Amino acid sequence: CHDEKTKESDLLAIMFRHTTTLGIRIHRNISRASLQRRFVKVQLPYQDNSRDGEVDVKVSSFKNDEVVSLKAEFDQCKLIAKESSVPLKIVSSTADRLAWKCIETDTNVLHSR
Repeated sequence: CHDEKTKESDLLAIMFRHTTTLGIRIHRNISRASLQRRFVKVQLPYQDNSRDGEVDVKVSSFKNDEVVSLKAEFDQCKLIAKESSVPLKIVSSTADRLAWKCIETDTNVLHSR
């Protein structure tokens, strides 16, 4: 595809221009391993905002449903933090903590997306 070649050329030009490298290995058709992803929606105590305190938290797991990690959606946390005057790190850590609680109690609030 012409667009991909242009993007590749642009990226290579940036890397050559801004690094000391003399060569770059390009590997194509490499398969990618990834975890399963799903979302849990949590209700934060900070509800004085346009999201009413709701945040989607991405849950990553193996195929056997063993949860590996989770992460609150940054843009949603940022909006709540700004509109509610609560530090962003408090909003995101609260969302993560509530999501772990949902997963541990198996409240069936997880859904694929």
